Amino acid sequence: VPRLINVICDRALLGAYAKEMRPVRARLVRQAAAEVKGELEHPRWIRPTAIAASIAAVALIATGSWYLVQQQATSTPPATPPPQAVAAAQEPTAGELPAEPAPEEAAEPEPEPEPGLLEQLQLAEELTSTDFALASLFESWGLEYRSGGRDGCDQAADAGLACVYERASWAGLTQMDRPAILTLVDDAGNNHAVVLKAVRGDHAELSIGGVNVTHPIADITAAWFGDFMLLWRPPTGEVTTLAVGSRGPAVTWLRDSLRAIDERYASAAPEYEVFDADLARIVRAFQRDHRLDVDGVAGQQTQIIINSLLAVEGTPQLSSPLLALD
Repeated sequence: VPRLINVICDRALLGAYAKEMRPVRARLVRQAAAEVKGELEHPRWIRPTAIAASIAAVALIATGSWYLVQQQATSTPPATPPPQAVAAAQEPTAGELPAEPAPEEAAEPEPEPEPGLLEQLQLAEELTSTDFALASLFESWGLEYRSGGRDGCDQAADAGLACVYERASWAGLTQMDRPAILTLVDDAGNNHAVVLKAVRGDHAELSIGGVNVTHPIADITAAWFGDFMLLWRPPTGEVTTLAVGSRGPAVTWLRDSLRAIDERYASAAPEYEVFDADLARIVRAFQRDHRLDVDGVAGQQTQIIINSLLAVEGTPQLSSPLLALD
């Protein structure tokens, strides 16, 4: 069997080379196998027709031979024409060019269709676990994920990052502008963890088992039910919800960041480290402008969007930054 396989492969490669085909397609392999095994199909009428043609050819040759012998015995050979006449007969007339056989055009191979998103998920089923997704997500932050050890969020905390597990719409997810692990569900109901790495118009780039692929957003959202996980860097190193009465460096960061995004969000007391009613009013205005829950509380989602708008150095984003803060 191995020898037969090798012969078939060799015949298929030769056929592809002869046809100037770069990929060896299934049709060519089947044809090579049929040639090697002597199973090429022929129409049933070929064999009897070939036999009849052979008999007719033998009879014709015999008759012609007898006729030539009789002619040579009863007649003299014709005079040989002069060489000039032969040359003139062989030369084409003026304006007439000798016909050249048309070169055979090699048929271009038909392009094979690219597999769709669900097909890719099923083919890479063993590579769509959470560990593979975390490794790809960490890589987008320039970090190395170590599987089989500590929890991924604990490893992220060592680098000053925090995990966010939430459900959101596609618009809400892309507004946070961070690479995120999405849970996609195929037609068989199996879950697949992939990483959303970039958004370009109506297409998005995914990492499936460490391989980057691009698919229409409509195909992705059809298999996504809103679950995601992303990493972000809290401004003071700790995850803190800022509301009226909060105080400290995180409140100062909030005032400075809102003013850097737009002067309309500048507070009357920029150095004040206490979250007062004036800052709550500004936060509500920011949330209203960015279609967030308008509650005047700067939670993780509000802080992540502020961080994204500032385009903090070293932070991976799904799209181009809206502004840069030196």
